[in-house]
Amino acid sequence: MSHFTNIKTKLKDKDFLIKALHTIGYTGTENVLLDNPSNHQHEQVQVEIGVTKYDTTLEVMRPMTAGFKINDDGVLTNTSGYLDVNKFLLSSKKYFDNLRRYKSENFDKTKLKIKKNYFSYKNEEFKYVIMCTGISEKKINLFKDIKLNGVSGNSIIVKSKIGNDSIINKGINILPIKKNVYHIGSTYYHNMKDEGPDELVSKTKNLIKEDISLIDSKFGIRSTSKDRRPIIGEHNKIKKLFIMNAMGSKGVSQAPYCSKKLFNYINEDKNIDKEINIDRYRS
Repeated sequence: MSHFTNIKTKLKDKDFLIKALHTIGYTGTENVLLDNPSNHQHEQVQVEIGVTKYDTTLEVMRPMTAGFKINDDGVLTNTSGYLDVNKFLLSSKKYFDNLRRYKSENFDKTKLKIKKNYFSYKNEEFKYVIMCTGISEKKINLFKDIKLNGVSGNSIIVKSKIGNDSIINKGINILPIKKNVYHIGSTYYHNMKDEGPDELVSKTKNLIKEDISLIDSKFGIRSTSKDRRPIIGEHNKIKKLFIMNAMGSKGVSQAPYCSKKLFNYINEDKNIDKEINIDRYRS
């Protein structure tokens, strides 16, 4: 899938972009023709800068499959995508269901008993407990030394004849999910109220010329920290009780990284990065 991003600082200096790519381990080549993925509507695309990366394991240059088109409106990349969170969660549930390691129920803090070398919860015993409870941690309040903030937001599903198969990012994200149906998000309010779809509908109408009809509106609350970074680590008094929280609006991209860091801390005694470590709130 292509991804069109509008940026306020116009990116017109190709040499600067190529140098920036080199800094993070990529190679940029001007004016190349790229092959698109097999399921893309275009077999090939001409880009102003092609991007590739040197594979240190194989000691070869990987095929050039990513690129940029640059104009006064923004940047177009020809290889990008998104995670269908609903499908991912349903697949994950099915996987853990098959292993008999999944239960769906409301967490009852009063049922969690802290023993000398383990925890018990509703007649089951656990060596470790990891609280991944999002904004609900404010009510559960097992980690009293951190402060979580709620940031509410809405997204909408609309029907429109935009005729676009790229992800558009210009103040809002317009994501094609099927023919003439788009997911659009999202808003940010520093409260925990459902403000409704009006702001997104207005921004969408200002961005595209085609008529839109609202199919659905969704609402959620993001859990954030005061420094807008994840909070990962162990309870300061209760050993083997951990927290992973405050992912904000970047949970899909940050959760795998943070999970690995916490796993390595528990199983391999590796330090958690100070930028996301809960210890930064303890002095």
